[in-house]
Amino acid sequence: MEPAGMDYFCDQVQQKDVGRRMQVGQELLEYLSDPARSSDLEQDQQRLDKVIDELTGWVNSSNFKVALLGLDVLGAFVDRLSGRFKPYIGTVLLPLIDRMGDAKDQVREQAQNLILKLMDEAAPPM
Repeated sequence: MEPAGMDYFCDQVQQKDVGRRMQVGQELLEYLSDPARSSDLEQDQQRLDKVIDELTGWVNSSNFKVALLGLDVLGAFVDRLSGRFKPYIGTVLLPLIDRMGDAKDQVREQAQNLILKLMDEAAPPM
């Protein structure tokens, strides 16, 4: 089944099942990497807000694989939206800072890399 777009992902990111989250996360990464396919990304601001909020919950997940996938997807959103991601920095920054104290090295490094990416792309100096 080909995902319809942001409507589809808005519903799917709310799934609590780990296996389903892993599948939806990969689909969302593919969707964001193809600008032609994801042309509806910013059409509905409330829908985008909801997806980012749900992904922030993924970052806070106790399952480190879900947390890593959440970090990957948020990174893809930063890449795609660049400076337009700025309104979401406040939403994602605290969970990222919390993850910098995670027991898993991989999660700590990924959280740090995403913070650096936010600084470079979404909120550059000046």
